[in-house]
Amino acid sequence: MKSLDVKVWSVRKRDTKTPSYGVRWSVAGNVFSDSFRTKALADHYRTKLMRAMRDGEEFDTESVLPASMEEKKSAVSWYDFSLRYLAMKRPHAAPNMRDGINESLASVTVENLDDRPGRRRVDSQGAAQLGFLASGACGARSSERREERPSLGVQSVLTPR
Repeated sequence: MKSLDVKVWSVRKRDTKTPSYGVRWSVAGNVFSDSFRTKALADHYRTKLMRAMRDGEEFDTESVLPASMEEKKSAVSWYDFSLRYLAMKRPHAAPNMRDGINESLASVTVENLDDRPGRRRVDSQGAAQLGFLASGACGARSSERREERPSLGVQSVLTPR
C-alpha cells in the first residue's frame, strides 16, 4: 500500500557510547528511524527522504521508503555472476588458487541456495558439476570458453524464480 502521509523530523544525536545520529520519519502514522555513524550521512539520508516527499512520491507502507530509494533486484543470476567472477580472477591466478576459487564458489552456492523453498537440493555431484562448468567456462582465452549449462538439478537452484 502506498501513502502520501509522510513526515520527516530533523537529525538528532543519539546518546550512545559511540556517537551516532538518527533520522526519524513517519509513513501513514507509523514512526520509523534509522541510525548513521556521522551527522553528514544522516543528513544526506534525510535530504533524500525530503526530496522524495517534496516531489510527491508515494511511500510504500511495507518498505517505508519511496520507490526511488528502494533497492532494485539484481538481474544477474548467481551462476552468471560466478562465471563473470571466475573470468575476472582466473587468468591471473595460479593453478592451486584456481582450484580454491572453484571450490569456494561451489560451496558458497550450495550453502546460500540450498534451503530456499520450492528448490531442489544440490548434492555433491551437482556442486562438482558446478565447479567443472566454472573451470571450463572460464578458460584463459575467450575462444576456449565452453557454452555448457548446468544440469536441471543445478539450474533449478541457481536460477531465480
